[in-house]
Amino acid sequence: MALKRHKKVPVLPQADGPQPNRAEQKKKQRKKILYLVIMLVAVAVFLYSAVQLILIFIQDKQTDDLYNSLYSDVIPSSSEQESDPMDAVFDFDRLSEINTEIKGWLVVPECNVNYPVLLGPTNDAYLRTAYDKTYSFAGSLFLDYRNTGEFDSRHPIIYGHNQENHKMFSDLVKYRDTAFAEENRYFYLYTKDYTYKYEIFSTYVVDAYADTYQLDFADDAAFNTWLAKIKGLSSVDYGVDVSASDKILTLSTCVFDYDTARLVVHGKVVETKPVQQ
Repeated sequence: MALKRHKKVPVLPQADGPQPNRAEQKKKQRKKILYLVIMLVAVAVFLYSAVQLILIFIQDKQTDDLYNSLYSDVIPSSSEQESDPMDAVFDFDRLSEINTEIKGWLVVPECNVNYPVLLGPTNDAYLRTAYDKTYSFAGSLFLDYRNTGEFDSRHPIIYGHNQENHKMFSDLVKYRDTAFAEENRYFYLYTKDYTYKYEIFSTYVVDAYADTYQLDFADDAAFNTWLAKIKGLSSVDYGVDVSASDKILTLSTCVFDYDTARLVVHGKVVETKPVQQ
């Protein structure tokens, strides 16, 4: 009996062109992973930015609500109608009930500055604390804690944040513009007993550790030397004379020229009015 012979299976020819190797496949896979990572990072950055904007909005709203409540509480409606800032009235008895560390009230027209001024045990006390001692990212305006004589100190300094949102001291940066500075030369300080009108005589950017922040002086001669120095630093020529007999007040806030940059506004008292009790 004859045996059956099996047919040979033909070998198919390979397709033309080079075949992908493992190295190329891995390269494509890495590109996909990198693209995915970039997309995830972009989404994360977007979400983080969105959350920060929402938090800023909430913080701004809380600050507005807090101070609007204070305005209605301590500023008589009749005072709001006064055209002369020297006639404005604040209820310092009520302010003292709210916080005994409220020492004055500062108004800088055209700079949206209309806030109480506090004096804490350190310069950190009101850095992130509102006038009612609750947390506030905007903080408060506060005197240098070393100004134990308050506004009768030889060189009182008021600090405030530059929030870049037209709150606290953010609009003081307008004094970097010469035209604005020349047209807005005055600011006002209110205390329980007196109202003071200050005329600005010097504005400039300086390092936070400069002699600008000196508080103590050996005598009038040393004070006059210091006054001449800070007047000479001014970026605007106000044409205002100043001497050791003047009552000085400095406003200070951060600017972003460099890490320790500060903008300062120096004023001297040109009018004093007793508060009618």
